[in-house]
Amino acid sequence: MNKLRILIAVLVSLCVVAGFSATSFAHGPRVITLDFDSALHLLTVDVDHSVTDSAKHFVNKIEVFLNDSLVITQDMMQQLSRTTQKVSYIIVDAASGDVVRVKATCNMFGSKEASIAIP
Repeated sequence: MNKLRILIAVLVSLCVVAGFSATSFAHGPRVITLDFDSALHLLTVDVDHSVTDSAKHFVNKIEVFLNDSLVITQDMMQQLSRTTQKVSYIIVDAASGDVVRVKATCNMFGSKEASIAIP
């Protein structure tokens, strides 16, 4: 009976360690670079998210807020490259003085936000 308890404890410990190991390799986006072209009302988003396999570990969601109101949500099935996720959006309602905030979310772990004031 003692051996069975030890075996169960070892198996549970291995499962816990394996679970932490899997999430330790996952990470959220590191940096978001935003640019807004006022003449075109064009927001360009560049999310720095380096991964080894962009089909399995990627930025899976980008949300765009205009003055704290959600205006765009895009879900993705993979990342364009192993280093970045790049997208562009036309935001017709954006005007001088407005603030655009972008949230990028990793499919495995974490998210990052960045903001830009419209000149």
